[in-house]
Amino acid sequence: MTYPTDLPSLTNPGGSDKLDNPDHATQHATANDLIEALATKLGVDSSAVATTIDYFLKHASGAYRTHKHDGSSDDGAKLDWDDIWLDAVHSHASNAEGGSGIAEADIVFGASGHDHSGTTSGNLIPTAGIEDSAITQAKLITKLLAGWGLLIASGTRTAATTFTVAGDYTDRVSIGDEVELTDTTTKYFYITATPTYSSPNTTFTISGGSDYTLAGNPSNIYFSKASSPVGFPQWFALAAPTWTVSSFDNGSGGQPTTTDYKFCISGRTATVRCLASGTKATTNNVLLFATAGLPVAPVGYSGVSSMGSCEIDVPASNGQTGSVLIVGSSMYLQFTTNITDNTTIGRASFTISYEI
Repeated sequence: MTYPTDLPSLTNPGGSDKLDNPDHATQHATANDLIEALATKLGVDSSAVATTIDYFLKHASGAYRTHKHDGSSDDGAKLDWDDIWLDAVHSHASNAEGGSGIAEADIVFGASGHDHSGTTSGNLIPTAGIEDSAITQAKLITKLLAGWGLLIASGTRTAATTFTVAGDYTDRVSIGDEVELTDTTTKYFYITATPTYSSPNTTFTISGGSDYTLAGNPSNIYFSKASSPVGFPQWFALAAPTWTVSSFDNGSGGQPTTTDYKFCISGRTATVRCLASGTKATTNNVLLFATAGLPVAPVGYSGVSSMGSCEIDVPASNGQTGSVLIVGSSMYLQFTTNITDNTTIGRASFTISYEI
């Protein structure tokens, strides 16, 4: 007998057969061999013999096996999706059902789409099931009426004043446009440089002055070419400009006090206003500071160019007016008469508008 290699083939004696045909002792020996072979195949409890049924049905821990195909040697290899029947239930609704959810990027929709309009296109999603940050048709209509157009759903921060988005958007956004985006909270910026495209991304340079900086990757990115889109602050605070202390200081060689320094942009024109107080250093008719303090670099200026007007309030002369001049990387507040060294300046103010 070759069981369990082969199935046994047994001869059953008839009622009239003699004990020697088939041989009675051989019949008993064959039955005994078969019983022993079956017992050997089944194995004893907690069998350590790998070829026994008892060993196969039990986990290494001694407990009977589950059948979950988790990839371990005891529980079977993982199943390929092609091996799973179409009517199998596999919801991914929880860890117990295959994970905490399927990523959107892993879902492939048919040509008819998946718009959740009902029936085969997906059940309708109730308002309570839509995240606050989701972009919906109703939100887009509201934003358009408020002066905002959707640029793109998300971008990548590259610095506190720059971010990139996938695709070429240089045909619709220009320097001077307003931007609203989500960066944990809603933030606002001006586009302060012409957007540039280098496949596969467009780079945007922005400024929200000292009021807003980009801390993380932006989302829900809107832009506007309107003069006053809803919510946009228009004027942004700036860090105090760096004055040349040899012309204007705090009375002891430090920076004077700047109480107001803000900017706004309209189209290709930037407007900056400033209010400061301090002490005149060196007798002359100028106060000097660096153009590096401007939010956007001026363009189209050469030599000595006038950019705006200024005013100064000093006790001796009861105030003077003058012009703001740009010369290279420096700007001058130039007045009609000299101001004596160490004169207290109660107010030095200027407003400039220039091309960007």
